[in-house]
Amino acid sequence: MINFQSAKLNTAAIHKIPKNEGISQPNYSHKPVENLEKLEQSIFNMLQSKFKIPTFYSFDYHNNDVILNPVYNYISNTFDDESIFLENSVKSAKLLFEKSKNTFIEGGYFVYALIKDILIEDELIDAIVIIKLEDKTNIITLELNQENIIDVIEQSGYSFEKPHKVCVVFNTNREDGYKVLQIDPQNKTDAEYWFNDFLFLKPYDDKHRFTSDYIKLAVNFAKKSETFKENDTVNKVEFINKTKKYFTENEHFEEENFLNEVLENNNKREDFKTYKSSYEDDQNKTITSNFEISETMVYKNSKILKSIIKLDKNFHIYVHGDRNKIERCLEVDGTKYYKLYFENEN
Repeated sequence: MINFQSAKLNTAAIHKIPKNEGISQPNYSHKPVENLEKLEQSIFNMLQSKFKIPTFYSFDYHNNDVILNPVYNYISNTFDDESIFLENSVKSAKLLFEKSKNTFIEGGYFVYALIKDILIEDELIDAIVIIKLEDKTNIITLELNQENIIDVIEQSGYSFEKPHKVCVVFNTNREDGYKVLQIDPQNKTDAEYWFNDFLFLKPYDDKHRFTSDYIKLAVNFAKKSETFKENDTVNKVEFINKTKKYFTENEHFEEENFLNEVLENNNKREDFKTYKSSYEDDQNKTITSNFEISETMVYKNSKILKSIIKLDKNFHIYVHGDRNKIERCLEVDGTKYYKLYFENEN
């Protein structure tokens, strides 16, 4: 949970970045923003709405040498010496402009801000916020007298409610690439250059990432492994149900304990381990087998832990309990149906 109640916008700079077509050049501000009050409220409101359930990243770079990451260095220099805040904001804006050579990437305004005392995980931490505003919006202003509306003025401008790109770098865990929040742009081209070319981020190694990674592994195992036959939907759903129950009821994850609870025989447990190894190779990541479970990420991933059997476009069967009370059947003529056994009907 991120709390801005004690936070203060310390300083901010805004630079105009045009579309990188070789015609116009960026317009860099020569001094920080003077009136911070309205800007502070806009930025804080946006951050609180965008990061209700945060997913953290950290800076990376080629050969895992984060010291060579330019944005990481500009951020570090800003935290170390606030007197060169404006200089590092210009360097960051210039780098983003240089990385924006794709014709699909629009111009806009680049915001670089230093926020003091954000409360995160019971600790007050400073942060650098980088925002790219691209999409203009129309704003209606009403001029009033005591009796009537005397004029309606429509203005076009940029709103912090729907920023195109956002990155928040918390001044903690510097040696591991900081703790970073970011918003993925909806456009795939934008996401690629923002995430990989400009920021160069990787998932943050903590309980949130470990929990999310393992849940996704388990769901993929149920859907794609050969352990469950194509028509073995009930057992797939039972496995997902047990997985959800384990992550919901336990504070700590231990792989052997998990497999013993969710898979009934050793052959399936070995199948899971084999699938996990293949999955790690395909995803180019290591799935941790021992970690503290993040309640936040269990909740966030609950939408993929649904135990629903969908039948054509006619019916959905929600399976919450005893697997033995549902049976998949097949008639001689190929008609498929389910038998449901129950005691009470509401």
